[in-house]
Amino acid sequence: MQARFRIYFIVLFSLFLSNPAIQADPVHDVLFTQLQDENMGVRIAALRALQLTLDPRMPEALFQLLDDEGNSIRRLAARGVGSRYWQIPEDRIPAFVEALQTNAKSEFHDEAGMANRAIALLTKTYDGPGMSRSANGRWVLYERYSLPCLIDTQSGTEELLGWQTEEYARFYYHSRDEAEADFTCWHPEKELVVMNVSLSRRVSTLWAWAHLKGLKKLDQDKAMLALGFQPKQLLGPGGFYCEHVGWNGDAALVECSFTIFSNAKEVEQGEEAKMEDIQANVLWDLNTGEVVKAPQATAR
Repeated sequence: MQARFRIYFIVLFSLFLSNPAIQADPVHDVLFTQLQDENMGVRIAALRALQLTLDPRMPEALFQLLDDEGNSIRRLAARGVGSRYWQIPEDRIPAFVEALQTNAKSEFHDEAGMANRAIALLTKTYDGPGMSRSANGRWVLYERYSLPCLIDTQSGTEELLGWQTEEYARFYYHSRDEAEADFTCWHPEKELVVMNVSLSRRVSTLWAWAHLKGLKKLDQDKAMLALGFQPKQLLGPGGFYCEHVGWNGDAALVECSFTIFSNAKEVEQGEEAKMEDIQANVLWDLNTGEVVKAPQATAR
């Protein structure tokens, strides 16, 4: 069930931990030289080509780009620094944080967000709009490779969450109001979290993770059936959207929005389709996976 994303990240992370003295790869020499090119287009192309490498020269190369003239380069550099927080020596962290604090004041929200994310990871404060922490403080979620990355602050390990079959999944890693993280909703008492995930421009769903129980995803068909509709009634172009809006014990209260053919049988007989917009709530039991129509006043 675990995704290639998770496997890939664990392999890379384990490789670094087992061999922290990873050698610089000569294959990258030209790209590192291009990071200093006068042409901004050359610099950003080289940075994009290097962004997934574990080459030990990367953190310092990114450090030099934090004050680049190009906003996109500064943003990618800040993002890269955050993603490599475990590659940066302790004695260099203060210098990196000081440089990132300038980026965090940028007029460009995307650059400031990546800088704050990097500072939170480097200092292990895990605060800010790009981070989400469990009620007991042990677990932290942030975005990596457009997927949720889970930090266990007790063991110092990370795990990338997702499924191999959903290659276009995108984790909502920033809030709509830019004030607080709303991409996740931790249970107020348990090591349990619900995450908003976009599968396409017209489809969003929820994933849920619980300690010792792993990752689950909301079944769209189950949600429709719980609300009294057949999956074949769904008007695909109208989309299917889910949003976590509260808790009821260990069940997530989920608001579903979609459009249906209200006269599906008549359409099969050649009549003109009639459409109806639906917005209703279901309860998703995270212990059993059962989805039922939500009664009124269920959230707390």
